[in-house]
Amino acid sequence: MVHAHVVAHQFYAMKLLDWLQKILGYAEGFRVVFSEVALQTKAPDQSIVEKILLCDSHLWKSARTHWHRLIISGILMEYDSKKAFAKVFTKNYGPVIKDFMRDDHEHSFSIASMSVQVFTVPTLAHHLIANDDVLFILLNTFISECTRKCNKAGKLEFERNVPTGTFKRAQYILYDLRYLLSAKPERWTDALRKGFLQGISLLLNLMTFMQGMDLVTRQVGQHMEYEPEWESAFNLHIKLAPVLTLALDWCGTDRLVLIKAYRATLKKLYDNPCFDYTQPGEVRELADHSATCIQYDVGTQPVSIHLPLSRFLAGLHLHLEKYGLNFDSHELQISPRPTPEQLIEPVLRTQVSTHCG
Repeated sequence: MVHAHVVAHQFYAMKLLDWLQKILGYAEGFRVVFSEVALQTKAPDQSIVEKILLCDSHLWKSARTHWHRLIISGILMEYDSKKAFAKVFTKNYGPVIKDFMRDDHEHSFSIASMSVQVFTVPTLAHHLIANDDVLFILLNTFISECTRKCNKAGKLEFERNVPTGTFKRAQYILYDLRYLLSAKPERWTDALRKGFLQGISLLLNLMTFMQGMDLVTRQVGQHMEYEPEWESAFNLHIKLAPVLTLALDWCGTDRLVLIKAYRATLKKLYDNPCFDYTQPGEVRELADHSATCIQYDVGTQPVSIHLPLSRFLAGLHLHLEKYGLNFDSHELQISPRPTPEQLIEPVLRTQVSTHCG
């Protein structure tokens, strides 16, 4: 039961929020005054907007809706106040999305859904990437959830009959990343390059968790008693793929960014091989040709279809020609680095096992 005076205060608050929203629709001046008051911070206190962001999950559904509408009509209608709100939202993104993950309401009723209002504006998105570390904040928040799902080998592993509701809700971060990268920059600045490459570094860490996950060994002789849990990993791949495509598009628009992203990807692949570098290759001969090969039997040894690092490097490689670069270009040299044979090894395993299956 709830005391009558509490319910009365709640009704009064709803009426007041509704009245404020109507007032803000009359003139731009009202919206300017409201945004200044709502975004004003007096140390050590938080601004009204910041308090609403951090307390949203504690409010009931109607109160949330009223506050969201008030923010949209009072702050997001003018560019300057929208920019100020975007900075506050980005700063508090981690706690906001964590609250949403623990919440039992749908995403549309969470203040986390306000991301579409700010991250889809190209100028705001570019400003946040360059000046507010938004890619770092979003990816770091998602990776913190991924590390809880990693096995001893450092790969994501999803178990059957284990609740994954929190992790599924965390994947809304990937939609926010799509919003941020939806518009390629026409002009790069040093700050934008730094912010974007910082995001690429974390994106490579995420892809490392996925590279080679869900290893499967070909089953012969008898049926498997239980089918492996593959759906969670596949759904993650489906949601991440558009982010990687957009990131590749961004890399392809700037020579310096492309070079640094390519080198970083090569290093990740070298540091996370699917084979033992000390294992000697075996010489194979066919039709008067001989080659030293990495020995691997896909019929008896595990194979994974999840190779995001390999795919990302292939996507970057397609952009090299437009800048007069190739795999052996001086700008792309790192030491040590994988050879072409080592790069295609995990891909060949998957390709061969698919045809053999």
